[in-house]
Formats: sequence, C-alpha cells, structure tokens
Amino acid sequence: MSILKSPLRALLAALLAGAVLAGPAIAAESVTVRIASLEWPPYTGETLPDGGSAVARLRDAYAAVGVQLQVEYLPWSRAVMAARTDPAVIGYFPEYDAATVRKHWLLSEPVGNSELGFAEPYDRPIVWRGPDTLAPLRVGVVQDYVNTEALDARIASGNQPFERSVSDRINLLKLAHHRVDVAVVDRMVFAWLMANDPMLHPYLGELVINPHLLERKTLHVAFRPDSAGRRAGKLLAEGLRRLEAAAPASPRH
Repeated sequence: MSILKSPLRALLAALLAGAVLAGPAIAAESVTVRIASLEWPPYTGETLPDGGSAVARLRDAYAAVGVQLQVEYLPWSRAVMAARTDPAVIGYFPEYDAATVRKHWLLSEPVGNSELGFAEPYDRPIVWRGPDTLAPLRVGVVQDYVNTEALDARIASGNQPFERSVSDRINLLKLAHHRVDVAVVDRMVFAWLMANDPMLHPYLGELVINPHLLERKTLHVAFRPDSAGRRAGKLLAEGLRRLEAAAPASPRH
C-alpha cells in the first residue's frame, strides 16, 4: 500500500517552489536529503561505483521523486551519532529492522536485502543447530551492529561469550588469528572483503561462510523521528514505489 498519494504531489510542489521541508536537514532550494553511511562494500562505500549497490538504489529512488541524495561516509558508530546529533543529517543507512532500533528511529521501506551468517575457519566448522549451539563459542560481532534478536539477547544477558570489533575487517582478522571462534558477517560483505582487502588476502580459502545462514535481513534508512524524518521517509517510499512500477515485469512460464 502506498504511503503517499496526493500529499506527495503537494509536498514536492512546495519543495520546488522554495518552501522548507523541515529544518536544515532537507534544503528546499536544492531538494536534498543527506544521510550518513559507512564503508560496507559491496552495499555502501565512498570509492565504489555509485557509492555501492544499496546506495545506488537509494539514490535512484530519491531521484524518481526529484530529490538529490548526499551521503557522508563515516565509521559506523560515528554515522549513527551523526544522524542523532547533526541537524544537517536526516538519518543513517543501512540498518536492519529490529525492535531496539524502532524505539529510537523511523525505519524506511526496505531498500535491499542482506544475508547474515557466520564466518568460520575452513578446518574448524561449527555445527549450527540454533542459538544454544553457540554457548561454548566466542562470537565476534561489530560494535553497534544489529545481529539477530536471539544472539543479541544472549549477549545482553551475559549468556554468550563474545568480542566486539570496530569493523567487519577487524572481526575477520580476529577470526583468522583465533581470537574468536566465529564472526557474524553479511555473506556478500564477507565475499567482497576476502577478495579485495589486502589485509585479508592471506586468509583467502582459510575462512569460509557457514552454509547455515542466520537470517535474511532487510536494509532500511533509519530516519530521525521528527517531521523532517517522516517526510524524507515518505518521499523515499514513493520513490521506491515508482522504481518498482517502472521495472520490467518478470517473464511468466
């Protein structure tokens, strides 16, 4: 169901006429949305083509409703903080859907997908049958990342040995050096880092993704929960709807 119908046209007309959307986060004269993101290839990255595959879709969705996207690439914790404290930044991207996130942010419609799994040593695979399987293992996670509800609950309750890192790269290096037993990572991020990061090249083939994926996640923009964030989210929802409507229909068999 579309979030915006006739109000969207009125809002865009006001923007293009020179009205202010709400505060400094979205300037009417340039019709710009500014968000914070991180280096998370192949989804996001300042030097990647189009800023990464997920950023490219986000940019296309905003362009479909006449809005320009600006992305500031920061370390993850700083990206979240920028969205919280910098009035020029309306939100951060990408974020997983979780109840803990929705307490503080307005999550957009899904912009993409992420397959979350465990990286493990090739010669020491884990037997994965559920969260309790992890009890004797030290799990590597990235600081301020959402993982799965069950795993995050185990960590928060003190029932799961774990170690935090500041990035997926460091998390995987800890795995390679046996500081953790498994590392939580997106499957595509793992593949990209192992193939492209010089620090991880020596471990290509030594680290693998466990075939049992943890969860298939959706990727969202986390907008500030104010009027500017709500309007930016509505514009994005309409842009995504237009992209889907314009996409070629899948052939029927």
